Amino acid sequence: MVTSKVNWDDFRYVAALARHRSMNVAAKHLDINVATVSRRIHRISQDVGVKLFVQGRDGWRLTPEGRALMDVIEQFESNLARLGNNLPHLQSAAEKARVITTGFLAADYLTEQLGAFMERYPGIELEILCSSIEANFDREDVDVALRMNRPLDDTLMGHEVGKVHFCAVQKPDATSRDWIALSRELDWTPEMQAGYERFGRPPVMRVEDFSLAMDAAASTGLAAIVPRLHLPATSPLNIITGAHSVATRSLWAVYQEKRQRDPIVNAVVDWIAQSVAQRRLSEGFSQPNNDGQAGGVGYSAE
Repeated sequence: MVTSKVNWDDFRYVAALARHRSMNVAAKHLDINVATVSRRIHRISQDVGVKLFVQGRDGWRLTPEGRALMDVIEQFESNLARLGNNLPHLQSAAEKARVITTGFLAADYLTEQLGAFMERYPGIELEILCSSIEANFDREDVDVALRMNRPLDDTLMGHEVGKVHFCAVQKPDATSRDWIALSRELDWTPEMQAGYERFGRPPVMRVEDFSLAMDAAASTGLAAIVPRLHLPATSPLNIITGAHSVATRSLWAVYQEKRQRDPIVNAVVDWIAQSVAQRRLSEGFSQPNNDGQAGGVGYSAE
C-alpha cells in the first residue's frame, strides 16, 4: 500500500489525526495550521491509493486501510524509540546545524560572520554546504537553506532576511554590447532576464557563477550581471550607467514548518538575519559606482 511517493515524515499527519480525531487538535499538536493538515492527509491518501479516514459525529476515524497503515506507523515509532534507548551517546552528542546555500551567498557574508556564530553558540557545530540544488528537507540532511526563492512547498517556512540587488558591469573602456550569463538553467531568474532585456540579445558566453562572470568580464571586455555586493571596490569593472539596479531578489532563510520552534533552527535563522544586517552596516559605501568611486550597497535588510 505504501508507495515511494511517501516518506516517513508524511505519516506524522496520519498519526496525529488518528490519535486526536480532530483536525484542529492535530494541527495544534503538530504546531502547524489546520489547512496544512487537511492538504497533507488528502495528498497522502492519493499517494497510497486508499481512503485513510472517514468523518463521523465523533470526529475523524480510520478506515480499515488506515488502521493497517497506523499499525505500521506505531511499529516504526516503537522501533525508533528502542533504537534511541540503545544509543544514548547520540542524545549526548554536540548539537549540529547544517546550512545549504549558493557559493556567492556564502562567500559574500556568511563566512565573515562565522566567528560571531561560534562566539554566540559555542555548543553548535555549524556546517555550510554550497550547492545550487534545492535542499532535501525530507531526509533532514539540512536544517536551514539560504535561497533567493520564497518556499512554495506548504511544509516549508521562509523568513525574509534581506534583498539582493543586481547591477550590470563592464570594463570602463569596453564598447561591446555582448554579455556573459550564467547557465541556461538559470535563464528564468530576474537577473538573467534583466540581462536579456538590457543587452537585447542572447549571451555570447556562459559561466558557472558570478565570480567567474566578473573574471571573464574583466578579461574579455564583455558585460555581466552580478550582485552589487559581489563587486569589490578594487574591481576593474564599473557599473554601467543607468544599470545600478537592474534586478532585485528577496533573500530567504528556509526551514521545515514543523521546526519553526526548534532552538537550533531559530539560532541559525537569527544569525543569518543579523549577518545580513551587519554586512549592510559594515559595507557602508565601499561599492564602486558608474565612475569607479564609492557607491551603493549590495544587500539590504529592507
